[in-house]
Amino acid sequence: MKQIFFFLLWTLPAFAQTLPNFNPSAPGQNNQANQNNVPAPPAPPVDGRKVRERYNALAQALNAKQVPADPQNMALLRFKMEQAYLWISAVDNNTAWPEEAMRYAQEALARAESVSRAQGDAVYPAATQEHERAYIAENDGSVQPYWVYVPQGYTPKKQYPLVVFLHGFDPDISKISPWVPHESIWSLATERGFIFMVPYGRRNSDFVGIGEDDTIIVTEAVKKRYSVDADRVFLMGASMGGYGAYAVGLHQPDVWAGIMPIAARSDFYRWFELERARVPWWKRVLYDANDPRHLVGNALNVPMFIQHGELDNINAVEHARDFHADARAGGNPVKYREVKDGDHYIYFDMETYALPLDWALTVTRNAAPKRVRYATVDLKNHRAYWANIQAFQDYSQGANLAAEINTTPTKSIINVQAQNIARFQLQPPKAALKENLPLALVVNGASDERTFKIGDSIQWPAETKAEAPDTPKTDFPGAKSPLRTGPVKNCYRDPFLVVCGTLKNPPGAKLNPLASDLLAARFVKEWAVYADGLPRIKADTAVTEDDKRNFNLILFGTRETNAVLAEIADKLPLELLSDGYRVGTKKVTVEKPDEIGLQFCYPSPFDARRMVVVQSGLPWGEELREPKQGEQNAALLPEILKNALPDNHKFDLIPDYIVFDAALEPGAARHRFDYTDETNRALLAGFFDGNWQFKIEN
Repeated sequence: MKQIFFFLLWTLPAFAQTLPNFNPSAPGQNNQANQNNVPAPPAPPVDGRKVRERYNALAQALNAKQVPADPQNMALLRFKMEQAYLWISAVDNNTAWPEEAMRYAQEALARAESVSRAQGDAVYPAATQEHERAYIAENDGSVQPYWVYVPQGYTPKKQYPLVVFLHGFDPDISKISPWVPHESIWSLATERGFIFMVPYGRRNSDFVGIGEDDTIIVTEAVKKRYSVDADRVFLMGASMGGYGAYAVGLHQPDVWAGIMPIAARSDFYRWFELERARVPWWKRVLYDANDPRHLVGNALNVPMFIQHGELDNINAVEHARDFHADARAGGNPVKYREVKDGDHYIYFDMETYALPLDWALTVTRNAAPKRVRYATVDLKNHRAYWANIQAFQDYSQGANLAAEINTTPTKSIINVQAQNIARFQLQPPKAALKENLPLALVVNGASDERTFKIGDSIQWPAETKAEAPDTPKTDFPGAKSPLRTGPVKNCYRDPFLVVCGTLKNPPGAKLNPLASDLLAARFVKEWAVYADGLPRIKADTAVTEDDKRNFNLILFGTRETNAVLAEIADKLPLELLSDGYRVGTKKVTVEKPDEIGLQFCYPSPFDARRMVVVQSGLPWGEELREPKQGEQNAALLPEILKNALPDNHKFDLIPDYIVFDAALEPGAARHRFDYTDETNRALLAGFFDGNWQFKIEN
């Protein structure tokens, strides 16, 4: 176990808060060009030994909590230290020109040293318009960067509109090679008086899940640190980032004054070349949760400026045409520009930025509309404006809420159409109501006899005690809530801890490639590639009571191999067995029990605010093959398990619970660029109901 953790900490980037030291006597080899054949720039030589020594000194001071001088600069200090570490590692791993990499390491380290000494904000005031910042993510403790560009003469004495720009897909993106805009792009915004901000977005996350969280976190951080007009915050993105603009904007429409997608996909089924009716029902739920066309009605109060090239051969122009038609049919405010003879790369044309920026100068957010429309498939996305969906009736399908305030001479009426909603809460804006008139509620045509006062929070149904939307139930298993819900990937959006089983194979036994410790180590490595963070990881015997209270626990193995899982296995609804699996009290035997896997999420028996995720057997998104002779060791585990899913989509298609085997889903279509949703074949899959009971679908 210790060997596995040591290997991970030294082969993955330094995401952990405790930073490693470098050996000055191991400067790396200087006998190969870097992998991109980029010539080293002519410059005075860098003393690599001194760079390592300076790094070690600062790392030791950071670990001893002697720096930074001002705690508000901790995130930026850690980010610059991480960049220095990555460049030095590139030298040691022969993946960059040593002289060039050490120069970049020296630059990052010099900035880190400056940040460590700063009193007050280490970034602003500054002479430059470009501000590099970072924050520490709560879910995995990693440091994540973002970049802010301010107008010339920026002053906190006035308010500025803000453009949040989401970048496109980049297979080589990293914290030492981030996507940052050229001055020709960001200056178009700053010259018009906009603050321009670019999230890192956890590499290539599509800006959904943790990528969406990254976008919202840094948007709120910029609004706090800079003088931003909250009613003039815009979301723009190109290609993958254009899809992100759709997804983030439609999940949280009340944040934005306008949404500006460029060359974006809007239809998952068109993108993946899938026939929706042939996709398994549980997988459709997961696609629909982030599918822009499915959520188009959410932009009722958010103007959109959509741009697409007529000849786009990556995201076909029909993505924009169909979404535009859907938006207009629903009465949404939308502007569409189709570039004749334009291809996917219209975002290299400066007019593609100038036109929507000029449009944005005329737009202000409608923060308190009289009419709200909101569709959601994932309870994590549960509120917009003054409407808050607190529970679904059926979690195997989406929910829709439409609410409108109408005023008569004698009363104000809120008419609500609610589909698949068990509980909602309204906080109607005072500006939309008339003083001294009673306020009535009508839901699906039925009048609620209660009368409300202006300013009241309206809870429906009446017998449900009003509570904050994220207040967890105190009983176990309790009800689903926005705080505590599936699918599995939502459990990684809150603070989580990977828990590895410690049971070893008997002496002389062959190494099990699906052993708990190996699978946990594999997950940590996959998370690092997907999310650019190194999650917290502990052995089961080291997990404390505080850990159980403070984290979602990601439990690897079975009750026989994981001591924490053994404590609660009898309280959980699913379990991998030696000859098959258990569903509730029913046991199912399978022909090849060593070739099945299981994942599910469930409320934590340890704390009502937390979740557990259990991963047993075959890991998701992998094909199992027979190991070759001599492959019985941990380092060769990736060769025994052949990756079937791309790194940035490994967590997309896991519902609340799934049992699967080593075969691939039959009949799945393959995308023309070899992206596949050929996930493992599901033996059982679905979503728990509102009380965390099985809802088995045929």
